[in-house]
Amino acid sequence: MARGPRRLREGGASRQSGSAPPDLGQFPLRRNGNCPRSARSSWVPAVREADALLVWGGDVLYLTHWLRQSGLADLLPSLSETVYVGVSAGSIAVTPYNCDAEFDSQFVPDGSDMAQGADRALGLVDFTLYPHLNHPDKEDTALSTIQNWASGVPVPTYAIDDVPSAEPALHRAI
Repeated sequence: MARGPRRLREGGASRQSGSAPPDLGQFPLRRNGNCPRSARSSWVPAVREADALLVWGGDVLYLTHWLRQSGLADLLPSLSETVYVGVSAGSIAVTPYNCDAEFDSQFVPDGSDMAQGADRALGLVDFTLYPHLNHPDKEDTALSTIQNWASGVPVPTYAIDDVPSAEPALHRAI
């Protein structure tokens, strides 16, 4: 790309403390942190000049809420030269449907409207993802469970496993 030095922008949304992202080694990484609380003028230029956006996991409902509130959800479609890399919740957030809606809803603070439309994500792509296929610590990630959920979704659903390999398992659930 002809936009200057390669940059990777990282953000994420999680109310719980989680594990740190892996060492991204040679990438010149600049963390944007919680842009929802920052003035748009402080982060939009940096996002526009980034070659890639790494959106980490956490709570899909919380993440999509703040992507909308911050204005980043409206900005993403205009970033045609930027690579969006979503991990876990970061991958679900751009799909039309939130496969974690039922789980996420239990963490919504009393009095918050965040759970309204919890089953819908941003809809920036025309398929949905279900990460963590067959994860031993996540009971709802068996392929049969994912296929059952996907049967009620009117777009293709892909299940992705967490096993690091040269060829990750990507399964069309339905």
